[in-house]
Amino acid sequence: MRLAVSMFLVLVFSGFALPSEKGQEGMEFLAKAASLQSLRSLGAKPFKLQVTIHAQGIVATPTDGTYEEIWLSRDKWQRKISFPGFQQVEIGDTDSKWTSRNLDFEPEVAAVVSSAIQPRIELEPQEFVAGVHKVKRDEMSVNCVRIGLRKVDVRELCFDSSGLLITDEEGNKRFEFSDYLKAGDKMYPRHIRVLYRKKEVLVAHVDAPVPLADAGAIEFKRPPGAVQLTACDKSSIELANRVAPHYPEDARAKHIEGTVVMYALISGDGRIAKIQILESAGDSLDRAATEAIQQWTYKRVACTSDALPLETEVVVNFTLGT
Repeated sequence: MRLAVSMFLVLVFSGFALPSEKGQEGMEFLAKAASLQSLRSLGAKPFKLQVTIHAQGIVATPTDGTYEEIWLSRDKWQRKISFPGFQQVEIGDTDSKWTSRNLDFEPEVAAVVSSAIQPRIELEPQEFVAGVHKVKRDEMSVNCVRIGLRKVDVRELCFDSSGLLITDEEGNKRFEFSDYLKAGDKMYPRHIRVLYRKKEVLVAHVDAPVPLADAGAIEFKRPPGAVQLTACDKSSIELANRVAPHYPEDARAKHIEGTVVMYALISGDGRIAKIQILESAGDSLDRAATEAIQQWTYKRVACTSDALPLETEVVVNFTLGT
């Protein structure tokens, strides 16, 4: 029996950071892409962004939704995600965000939309360049950079010959970006496609970002009941204590395998405050995964002076092997 547990998505052991020459090459690819397309970099100009979305597979039935963003600075922005039966509003604040939604957890579709619309190109403090290589795709030479976190590969970003991001792969998820359009002095993809386990789960069509001339007059009001969460990236948290899930005897006897995907809210002191099953593998495996994850603790969640809750995704793979 083999049991794999991972934060976010399945992680594959890699090794340490590359020697300085290769590591520097990877950093240069990342820096060039950020300079070409990062709308939200420090000192960037305010903009408004509107996106239409079609989702399937990660929702109960295929459905359409929208994403709207008004960005004034890294500490002042508003984002709205709307689907039938689900609405979420986030307001950016200094080193935090205020989140309001009509559910008490973040559904998988909302997390996928956020990752697709806001591709993360810059490295977080604990990340490093784990590999650099060239591949051929559609007769085009592509430069790919593997990103590591605490000695494991977590993502692979690939760039076209001009330096623009075309794919971002993390575990079983693959984000594809194409048909770049001009957005002021930056570029932004008009089409975004997301695949999960090689199946298309989301397609986004982006209107050209609109510059905001009188951004100083815009004020955002926190929705009633909004919860303050950390602005830290998920890579900023690290397990302090992990209890391995037990493979249920009934599931093993029946040769039942599966993947449990869970939403987790981690409190500021690193304890699991809430769990919600996003993808079920059946009652027995779900229960085993939940019982274990509820006992996990993390190192204090803080990339700022305040320790605030953080939302993340935990994946548990139950696999029988010889």
